[in-house]
Order: sequence, then structure tokens, then C-alpha cells
Amino acid sequence: MSITRTISTCRTCSARIIWCVSEATGKRMPVDADPVPGGNLRMVHNPIPSVHVEPQLNLFDDDDDQVRYVSHFTTCPDAELWRKERSST
Repeated sequence: MSITRTISTCRTCSARIIWCVSEATGKRMPVDADPVPGGNLRMVHNPIPSVHVEPQLNLFDDDDDQVRYVSHFTTCPDAELWRKERSST
């Protein structure tokens, strides 16, 4: 089953991104559109018309042939402009 992806552009650095929803947090996050070796995110199909990202930290081995991605927050030179402050509780 293929995953439908809509490519967007980062508003500050113009990189190609895909908006996804993290299964861990339920929040939207930008992901670099091009896969990278050793990336820590894997896109998985969601029956709802959006794409989910599943973090796959420390689960890789040399035989892993899954396509992997990274959060655009790790590659965008302007990432700090987009981060929201966490409220203290």
C-alpha cells in the first residue's frame, strides 16, 4: 500500500518538507521530503487521510531496508524561529 504525501516548502529556508503527525505526540511536524540513510523516522500508512511518522530510534541494523527520514527541525537553519516555548507546569 503506498502512502500519499504532499510536498510543501519550508517558509524560511525553502527546503522540501512533508507535514506529518507524530504517533508519539499526536502533533504535526515537518519532515525532510528526501529520505536519508540512518534517519530516525519512518512513515507509516494511516487510514485517515494524513501521514503518520513513527520514531524508530536505536532500532536500526545493517539489514534494515526501510526508507528513513529526519525531522526538518534537525536540518533547518532557522528551526529556532519555529519552535514553540514549552509551558512550565
